Amino acid sequence: MSPGPVEEAGSTARQAVEALKSTPVVLALVIFNVLYMGFGAYTQIRDRDHQVELLKTWANEHAHTADLLAKCVITPEGTGAR
Repeated sequence: MSPGPVEEAGSTARQAVEALKSTPVVLALVIFNVLYMGFGAYTQIRDRDHQVELLKTWANEHAHTADLLAKCVITPEGTGAR
């Protein structure tokens, strides 16, 4: 009977672990790359959150400026507008 996908995945994982045991430098590089990618994802998420907050601040400032400018509009005499 042929092995199923779970047995094949287990066999492949065992072979990978055995290969990494014989070359610790490769194992160190794999661990470093995983940590580096995790740190990169973390900084991207924090940067995105910072940008969202900055855009909210700018939008609020723009709305406030627009309100102030709307109060400074001079309407022509006789149009009935205020």
